[in-house]
Amino acid sequence: QELAVAIQAAQQAGKLLIDKRPTAQVIKHQAGRFGFDITTTQDMLAHQLITEQIKKSFPRDVILSEENETDIDVSTLERFWIVDPLDGTRRYYSGADFFSTAIALYEHGQVKLGVVYAPAYKQLLMHAVRGEGVFENGTRVNYSAKEMSLKEAIVDVGFPHDREAPLDEAFGLYKFLLRGHCRDMLRLGTAVLATCFLPQRQFHIYLGFDLKPWDVATGVLFVEELGGVVTDFLGNKPDLFKKIGGKYSLNFAFAMHPPLHQELVAALRQFYSHDSQANLSSP
Repeated sequence: QELAVAIQAAQQAGKLLIDKRPTAQVIKHQAGRFGFDITTTQDMLAHQLITEQIKKSFPRDVILSEENETDIDVSTLERFWIVDPLDGTRRYYSGADFFSTAIALYEHGQVKLGVVYAPAYKQLLMHAVRGEGVFENGTRVNYSAKEMSLKEAIVDVGFPHDREAPLDEAFGLYKFLLRGHCRDMLRLGTAVLATCFLPQRQFHIYLGFDLKPWDVATGVLFVEELGGVVTDFLGNKPDLFKKIGGKYSLNFAFAMHPPLHQELVAALRQFYSHDSQANLSSP
């Protein structure tokens, strides 16, 4: 029932986002000197729709979302939902197709199930229940990792939400990797879809700076279910709820091929051990 509710809520939110896209309006800008994040009316409408759908079936469940993060303390909860009603808001608002809705159920210390729906990108629907595999539009994903070195890998990268010192750190790391460590880089601009595209071999590694739980909860499940590896930048087990300065801030490294991930972490450790500009506490 939980999976059915999540799929239905994601699809209904996706339909809402498509139908109401022509009337999208920005209702909030991120604060700060370089504020660039936006919230639209559709973010809030999709959040409301998903909340109502989940609460209808599971009235006692708590929902952690980008739209209510300051109101929810998950540290004492055994079970709760993690929702991103609209990942890729800037792309959605600008008319691009790379946006999605992500819904995950977290229970007993791990992500139990995840659903991602991208209505404008081939109506992509991915879902997984831990221990039961990953499915794309109803078909089980059979993934066989291709052996490769880090120098052969294409890396999708994310930018930090904080565009001051953390951005300098990100570009320093990306410059380090491009100078002899990886083949190339790209920026999809959406963490949720980046972790969906990894099994499709559109790139081989995803590096995300300053992520939030709703950005990667589904992706952690998808990648792990297919035999891939997710850690922080220094190879530690990922903490989905790590906070810095009272705000969620996750630096995660995803790779589908475990030996490739090991090589990646070795390079990341080299960067963080030698770059005096890097914030060693951030990974």
